[in-house]
Amino acid sequence: MAGRSKFGFVSKYAKGATAPSGETQFAFTAGNLNFLSSNYEWLVVNGSSRAQFKGVGTINGSGSYGFIVSAIDADITADISDRDSVRVRIWDRSQADALVYDNGVEQALDGGSVVIHTGNSKK
Repeated sequence: MAGRSKFGFVSKYAKGATAPSGETQFAFTAGNLNFLSSNYEWLVVNGSSRAQFKGVGTINGSGSYGFIVSAIDADITADISDRDSVRVRIWDRSQADALVYDNGVEQALDGGSVVIHTGNSKK
């Protein structure tokens, strides 16, 4: 099923925390999918231009769904032609991790941006 999606996310480790905190929202209107995270399991920043985080949440206010978001901040990659991009995978934890949504690869954004911060300063 093709269509536009909207998303917003913030993921970070608070000082001394062993798990990240934040919020992820993802809406895919054509699929009647409105995802909202409830907690995060891990966050990895690779270099200063790539980040990936995993957690759980609900779709349309119910259920138990796992998710992984992969994001690229093109402002700090070596290739000036790169554009910020995001991949979102969501699966149903109560149905043997059946895939619910996957945009397949990191897809370039048509609007908005990805900003990855490392340490206390923006790179």
